[in-house]
Amino acid sequence: MAKGAAILGIIGILLGAGGLGFGFIAWNNQINIQQPIDTHVILYQYDQDIFYGNPENTYLPVNNMSIVFNIAKTSSVFVLFTCRAATYASSSNYARIWFYFALNGVRYSDPSAQVGSSYGTSNIDFHSVALQHLFKSLSSGTHNISIIIYSQEDQNYIYKCALSLQIL
Repeated sequence: MAKGAAILGIIGILLGAGGLGFGFIAWNNQINIQQPIDTHVILYQYDQDIFYGNPENTYLPVNNMSIVFNIAKTSSVFVLFTCRAATYASSSNYARIWFYFALNGVRYSDPSAQVGSSYGTSNIDFHSVALQHLFKSLSSGTHNISIIIYSQEDQNYIYKCALSLQIL
């Protein structure tokens, strides 16, 4: 009986030592994984005010939705725009709003977002809008990202707008 207990004791010690060794390796690797990663510049603009699509059928830059940034070397830039939109449909027409990015004053037709109301369905509809894009290989220098809307009704409006960009 003593011989069997001794063997079980040795097996217990070996298993315990193996568990401690495995625990140390896991702990050591966890510390290595948590090393700081490369950080990127993130810029952000927010405006909760109402912005009307007036005059209708016109490309309009949205107030306070522009970020000017400078990059030292050719980089990619990820841009995200979100807002709430209200559209008023008439009894005989659609009431859509289109959203676009503009880079250095040039409006990009793709990507774009569109929300709107169908004629005769309701007086007012509320929408959530999200538009994102990755501008690849922007040259070094100063750049300006802004938002442009095009509305079919002058009473359509947007509010609680947020524009953020990340320089990669």
